[in-house]
Amino acid sequence: MITVISAGVNQLHRTALNNVVQRLNTDTSVHISQTQIFILVGTKNVVGNILKAIFSKNYIILYYTGLGRLYTDFGIFGRLIFYLMIMLTSLRKKRKFIVENIEDRRLISRWTRREVDQINGSGFNEVLYRKKPHNPKTKKFISIGHMSRFGESKCTDAIMKIIATLPDDYKMIVAGEDIKGNKYSEQFYQLALSHDNIEMLGFLETPDEVSNFFQSIDLFLYPSVREGLPVTLLECIYFQVPFLTTNVAGCIDLAHYFDFPTSKPEDFGDQKNHLNLGDWGKYKPHWETVFEQFLAPKVEQQLEDILRTAILEIQAEASD
Repeated sequence: MITVISAGVNQLHRTALNNVVQRLNTDTSVHISQTQIFILVGTKNVVGNILKAIFSKNYIILYYTGLGRLYTDFGIFGRLIFYLMIMLTSLRKKRKFIVENIEDRRLISRWTRREVDQINGSGFNEVLYRKKPHNPKTKKFISIGHMSRFGESKCTDAIMKIIATLPDDYKMIVAGEDIKGNKYSEQFYQLALSHDNIEMLGFLETPDEVSNFFQSIDLFLYPSVREGLPVTLLECIYFQVPFLTTNVAGCIDLAHYFDFPTSKPEDFGDQKNHLNLGDWGKYKPHWETVFEQFLAPKVEQQLEDILRTAILEIQAEASD
């Protein structure tokens, strides 16, 4: 029996994982005796089930969709706790890690002897979205978009700096909500009230709303301190919208496919060239070719291979 623990994780983007688990749980050829496999999805669920992760005799898979705010927002103390979790959970043999970018894989591999598998994100489910016909744009950028959870780890202050110097002939469309509280949301709403070229949409609840958002912008801004493999940037790529992001794990991985420029998180809001990057036509991304590897079927196959390997390990141990 495979059990997924993913409380608080966006279930809309867990389709690939849920499909694989359901398929294996109903596959009569799969037999793992009384031993269960638990998949802890996200840092919060690892922390919330840390005793199970350390002491359980069951097979535990720690799936880091990103390293979380424990790693990015709490300085040395937070990182120390993170490293201790990796080392302590690795003391038992039946442990495995899953990550979504190469830098996270390298980092976790330094602190464990257990296997660390990398997959291509959560598996993009394109049937949820409305796709517009691709019409290459040669005009100057007019409408700029930013969609994120707001907070220090998402470099929201950098977006505020960009808005402060936004020319009148440019429009900024902002969507999202605060990670905690409503500090930034209120500031964006106030800016929208006082500036005709600023629009604040709030949190977009459905893929249809996300589709409308990306179909209305010419350039997307997505700074962050660290990511797993951000679904928001995959949505951006799906709609073939050029994007600017930061040179951090998860974000830079996607930017490299297109040779899009990136900057340090602390410099993102200070750059004057966000609106003057010259001829974006020099970037000739093969949008669909790049995007194929992040689709749900590809990720489902990756996850199924990982879980079947775990099942084989359990079966081999049971037969000894």
